Amino acid sequence: MGNNHLQWYDASKRKVLILSFEDSYLKKISKTLSNVDVEINDAVGFKNHDITYKKLSLKLWYLTVNNRHLWKHHFIGTQGIILNFSFTEKVKDERIIYEVMNVLNDQNIVGLPVLLVLDTNNKDQSVVESLKNEMKNQMTEDKLKSVKFHEVDFENDIHQLKVGFDWLCDNMKPLK
Repeated sequence: MGNNHLQWYDASKRKVLILSFEDSYLKKISKTLSNVDVEINDAVGFKNHDITYKKLSLKLWYLTVNNRHLWKHHFIGTQGIILNFSFTEKVKDERIIYEVMNVLNDQNIVGLPVLLVLDTNNKDQSVVESLKNEMKNQMTEDKLKSVKFHEVDFENDIHQLKVGFDWLCDNMKPLK
């Protein structure tokens, strides 16, 4: 089968992964960025579609938490990542931090811009502080520069997401 993703991208095309710990957030992100209602089949574990944004042709890949063991297979050929680690269900803080750090430390995404999207409606901000401390302990200054925390009110003003998405698009580079 192999990875033939590289042939799809040139100077004006980008591949963006959108990873989330909850499907409901993927649906909200999809609707905001592209006006598409994403229905993800858990048996497949992802959905993708194309949009044009800021003169870029973007292929957006939505990946569910149910298949997070497959996330790393999509890193190759990716130029930007949106990682939403906001959650509504009770998930252990340590598990979220572990999973986010696995993504951030993967060698296939070194130097790529990563937008960490947080829901301002989450009551437990200690997860955010714990993650920031873990990042400082495990990551170099160069790696930290490519990660941006972006808070979004998913209940009242989801369009704040576009500010973070603009940052991601401005920092993505074409494949070599």
